[in-house]
Amino acid sequence: MKRKSIYFFVLIFWLLAVCTVLSENIERLMTARVVVYEGAHQSMVGQGDAELTLEALTRDASGNHLYEIVKGSGWESGNRVEETDSHFYTVEKECVLITSGMGGKYILYASKEITPGDLVQKVTPYKGKNEKYLVIAPVGTETVTMDWEDTELLEQKGNILLISQTGKLPYMEGMMRDTINLTKESKIYCLGEVKEFFENMPLLSVIWVLLMFSVVLWGYSYKLMSNPPENRVLLAGNLGIGLLLFWGFTNVTQRVSLPSSLLPKENILDLTYYKNVFIEIWKALEGMSSTAAVELKEVFFKSIGFAGGVIGFGIVCGVFILLWEHRFAKKLSQKNKAATFSFLC
Repeated sequence: MKRKSIYFFVLIFWLLAVCTVLSENIERLMTARVVVYEGAHQSMVGQGDAELTLEALTRDASGNHLYEIVKGSGWESGNRVEETDSHFYTVEKECVLITSGMGGKYILYASKEITPGDLVQKVTPYKGKNEKYLVIAPVGTETVTMDWEDTELLEQKGNILLISQTGKLPYMEGMMRDTINLTKESKIYCLGEVKEFFENMPLLSVIWVLLMFSVVLWGYSYKLMSNPPENRVLLAGNLGIGLLLFWGFTNVTQRVSLPSSLLPKENILDLTYYKNVFIEIWKALEGMSSTAAVELKEVFFKSIGFAGGVIGFGIVCGVFILLWEHRFAKKLSQKNKAATFSFLC
């Protein structure tokens, strides 16, 4: 009974270790990168006043929100998001006018949706490589007005455009809208980041396989605990396999790099959000024949196939190992029974 209690303690310790690794990496992925108001971005209107782009505003059912970064403390250390009091700014037709509180570090652009209290990383944008972007203007838009300088139109389908542009990195949708002079109602997806998301799917399947096999291995080892002296070799082997699985889980989890622009506002496991985003992208690309659209579809099907193959291979390997251990344990049991019978005779 004491040994089984220790085994349950091992499971609890494993769960804590897994949760620690996951929480650290989820925080890494969910930390939005932001561009903050600085002197180089301001256009002085009057003494103590400054203009910010409308992209600095977050709009929802409760109204407009302007955010700034503040230094956190204690458990919430680092750069944190804080909402600016609405008395400090006014929303004009083409800008946000800061009327007071000039000492604030206002967030101009963010790589994903942010909320008060979020941990963010302040960055300075830099010119990236030529990239393909999917532009989805509001439904009913007959013409899309944008700044075509250094922008190549690859394909158009009504209010949906596929363009080529040398954008800034890290990618931020709001910054891209300002770059090509689009309204806030338009959606822009960076196809390079969509491709990167798809390419991470096999890694996510590896993580799933490692976790599931670790749980099954623990369950089978718990069964072996009914006779520890007889199964000590298998138990020691399973302990080694478990440590190897955890090492692999830690390393693979650290390699996952999901693009910030395609992550939900709060919960990284919000499957409904992913479904809505990728259905929108897929429908927009449907019927397009450009190389960029075709390549993205190929990457998606290749990643899905690879992820499915990883899961299938993991299941086969897990079943094979457990069957081998079962047969080995059975042989040991028969051998010990024969030895005991011989001794009694």
